[in-house]
Amino acid sequence: MGPARQYLDKSTCDWAETVLCRPDAWDGLSIVPVHGDYSPRNWIHQRVGSKRSESRLGVIDWERSRPGFWVEDVQRMTHDHWVDASHLRDAFFEGYGRTPTDSEWRHSDQITLINAIGGVPWAISHGDEPFVRHNRRVIERLKEIL
Repeated sequence: MGPARQYLDKSTCDWAETVLCRPDAWDGLSIVPVHGDYSPRNWIHQRVGSKRSESRLGVIDWERSRPGFWVEDVQRMTHDHWVDASHLRDAFFEGYGRTPTDSEWRHSDQITLINAIGGVPWAISHGDEPFVRHNRRVIERLKEIL
C-alpha cells in the first residue's frame, strides 16, 4: 500500500491488503507475454477488402510489454471501456474465442485494484484530478465486487 496510505482511508487500505494478500489470491495464473497497455487507443483497424469481414487488427505501443498475467491486458477495458458497454466486452470475448473464468475475472479485478490504488498517489502528484476521481470510483466499485 505504501504511498497510497496517505491518500486513502485506513479501512480501504486494510480491505485491499486483505483481498490482495489472501493465500489463494493469485492461484492458477500463468505468466505469459502481455502488451501492458492493451486498449482501443492502441489498436489499428484496417480494411483490406471490400467486405466488412476483410480486415486486419494491429496493435501499437509495445514499450510496456513484459511477462505478466494475461488478464492484465483486459483489466483496463473491464473497468474503463466496458463499464457502460457490456456489448463491447461480449463482442471482444466472442472474437477472442473464450470468456475468462470466474477465477480469471477475480484476478483481473485484483490487478485493477492494484492499479487504481497506485493510481491515486500518482494522479495527485501529477495534478490529474479527473484520474484521481476515476481511480477512487474504481476502488469503490471493486469493494462491491471483491
